[in-house]
Amino acid sequence: MKLSRLFYLIPLLLTTGLMTGCGKSEGGDQQVSVDGGAVGFALALAVAEEYQKVNPNAKVGVAASGTGGGFARLCNGSIDIAVASRVIRSSESKACKQGGIEYVELPMGATFS
Repeated sequence: MKLSRLFYLIPLLLTTGLMTGCGKSEGGDQQVSVDGGAVGFALALAVAEEYQKVNPNAKVGVAASGTGGGFARLCNGSIDIAVASRVIRSSESKACKQGGIEYVELPMGATFS
């Protein structure tokens, strides 16, 4: 049981840590935007809620436009974090590179069929 809880806790903490590096608005409030696949939507909402408890001036927006939509928005710079149910495709990676967007892939779990 401890390993199972740890499996979910580590990505949650890492994602929260990543949010601390996202942009600040001119007023000093931190704004973070997350979008992507429905698979990670519930986790993203939970992380956003906990992050806002610790950082009351933070404004975290979470959406679920699909994995491809999340990658597209990440690569055009309109979001900070993309939640995906798959690895980034080479065409998406190329779009990010062309847009000057650097990213880090952080595995958060696995699905089995």
